[in-house]
Amino acid sequence: MDGDTLRCLHIFLDKFTKNWLTGRDRYAIVKNALLWDIQRFYKEEYLIVKKALVIIEKKTGVLLPNDEAGFIALHIVNGQLDEDVHDMYEITKIMQEIENIVRYRFKIEFNEESAYYYRFITHLKFFAQRLVEYKKTKQARRCFFESNA
Repeated sequence: MDGDTLRCLHIFLDKFTKNWLTGRDRYAIVKNALLWDIQRFYKEEYLIVKKALVIIEKKTGVLLPNDEAGFIALHIVNGQLDEDVHDMYEITKIMQEIENIVRYRFKIEFNEESAYYYRFITHLKFFAQRLVEYKKTKQARRCFFESNA
C-alpha cells in the first residue's frame, strides 16, 4: 500500500473513530452483506483495517464490529481504484458471481492462500471495474443521444 493510501486511511479512520466515539455512528450498525467477499477479495486491505481497529480499541476501549472493518476496507480499495463506493459494491458483486460460476462450472475449490488465486482475483477486479465503467459510459451515451434527439 502506497504512502498516499496510508495517509488517506489515517485521515478516514481518525474521522470515523471520532464519529463513532461521539455516538453519531455508534447506533447505526449496518450488517455488511459483502463482508465475506471483502475478506477474500480485498484480503490485504481488510487485514490492515483489522490491525488499525486493534490499535483503536487499545486507545479508546471501543471495539468496532467486523462489518465496519469490511466497509472501511472497501473504502481503501475504492481510493486505490479511484471508484465511487457504489461502483465498488457492484464490482465486488460481479467478482463474487464470476467466482461462483467458475467454481461450480468447473467443480473446483480455490486455494485462497495461493498466488494463483490472488492473480485470478486481481484479474477479476480489473475486469469487473472495466465492466462497470463500460456500463456507465454506455448509459451516458444513451442519455446524451436521447436528450439531443
